[in-house]
Amino acid sequence: LSTAKPGYELEGTLEGLPFKAGRMDVTGRANASGFGRELLSAVRAEGTFRGRALQFSSEAEFRQARGRFSLVPSSNGQNQPEWSLQDMELTQGADTYTGRGSTLSDGKVLLELSGGGRKLRYVGILTPPRT
Repeated sequence: LSTAKPGYELEGTLEGLPFKAGRMDVTGRANASGFGRELLSAVRAEGTFRGRALQFSSEAEFRQARGRFSLVPSSNGQNQPEWSLQDMELTQGADTYTGRGSTLSDGKVLLELSGGGRKLRYVGILTPPRT
């Protein structure tokens, strides 16, 4: 038998996707190969996002959000993908913040934001944990 693995590629736009108590529009591309858990562990994606009324964590709700994202397989042997969020612009109340986000070793995502002379850090979960 051959050891060939199926490969998948996807490119497109999702609009009005329910996400973190709000709505998200995502445009991008993704690819992966394999079966089952192997397939989920191999997903790579990149693109742009726009969100409305997002509850990132219990301390952080954003009226609007936009930026670029990438998703790569875990580099530390964990079963969680690693997110990178760049060129983010987030609106919280009347204030606008810019910044970036990245995956921590426990799978949570750290947002590092600045604006109006303030620096903010929030930790939350983008994807449910896999067991």
